[in-house]
Amino acid sequence: MAAQNRKYPEDHFPHSFEIIILILIFLAICHLCIEELAILLAWDASIHRDLILGAFAFDLIFSLEFLGRSIVSLKEGRFLLYFTRQRGWIDFISSVPLAMLVSGPAIYLLFISPDGQIEHLPQYMVLLKTAKAVRVTRALRLIRMLRIVGPVQYTESQMTNHHVATVATITVTTLIFSVFILQLLPVSPVPGHAAYRGEITEKLEAYLGDKTRQPFEKPNSTLFRSAFPSIVNLKDGDGQLLYERKDSVPEWSPAVDLNLSQGYTASLSYFRADANLALLILCLLGVILLLLVGYVILYGRLFVQSVAEPVYMMDRGLRQWNYNLAIPEFKDRPQDEISRLANIYNRRWLPLKERIVAHYDRKKKDMEMSSSDHGSPLDSGKNVSLDELI
Repeated sequence: MAAQNRKYPEDHFPHSFEIIILILIFLAICHLCIEELAILLAWDASIHRDLILGAFAFDLIFSLEFLGRSIVSLKEGRFLLYFTRQRGWIDFISSVPLAMLVSGPAIYLLFISPDGQIEHLPQYMVLLKTAKAVRVTRALRLIRMLRIVGPVQYTESQMTNHHVATVATITVTTLIFSVFILQLLPVSPVPGHAAYRGEITEKLEAYLGDKTRQPFEKPNSTLFRSAFPSIVNLKDGDGQLLYERKDSVPEWSPAVDLNLSQGYTASLSYFRADANLALLILCLLGVILLLLVGYVILYGRLFVQSVAEPVYMMDRGLRQWNYNLAIPEFKDRPQDEISRLANIYNRRWLPLKERIVAHYDRKKKDMEMSSSDHGSPLDSGKNVSLDELI
């Protein structure tokens, strides 16, 4: 891709293609929300199949995008810069591992499973779905395309965009990593399949071992369903059905047979465990979106006004002789380094620059008069040093 077609230095592709990628990021976030809602609300299996195909398509597209950015970065000798400071590692963990360990195996199981039933991934792979939430941070590239800081006019500040994106990425990644680790702990509020099966088995053994009930007595359906909503059926040692849910669990939800004491057997559905995980991911996405909005609108605006705007004004004032605007003083934070620097700029450099410009104007007039008296033209291209002006 021609570098001149890029609008921003950190881009790897033409500007129009970068916009398409941002649109795909937005669609992928929406797809993740719909995917978790489909589990939480027990939508039809055909919808789940379509969502699995869509998840694989997004992961494949972003994997190819990461590969393309890596190739361009390698050719230009800036792959390390892209992978670290330009957050290429976010592009990586939100694409390649998910395609190889989550959506890819899900596609494989979908097409080889008998009777068209959707098989589920091992629980440690399912937990990786939380890493999809980090894809939200890629939407931070939208900051540079939006005027999100009200009356402040320096929304193209690369320093502001990089700073806000870095702080937000660190926060979101830490949050996702903490939630991921929490799910692996035995005390997790959202246990995995193994922990969930152990918890239900222990409660069911305690219920069946209660001496107040008669052996092989059929439980009250309403009370048993309220106490064990994940149990599909319960049988005694002779295979006699003691309890069965009147409403069926979703056909795509995996189930496991439990061998209990005294010959009891039960069928456990993992639907509630998967629904709790889906609810956790949706809540996590909501928290991340609120954090990003807070960083972009509130913290980003504060950073622009207190750091980026003064730096911009000082940079322009030092480079342009006709730019003489004073930097607004920070009366509430006079000890801040940027505040002291702004005061030095206002009280020392601006008056000095006025004297330099006035001296230059007088010298230019003297040179014009001298040139007119002697008939020699003035060299307008002559560079005048700062020492000469002073």
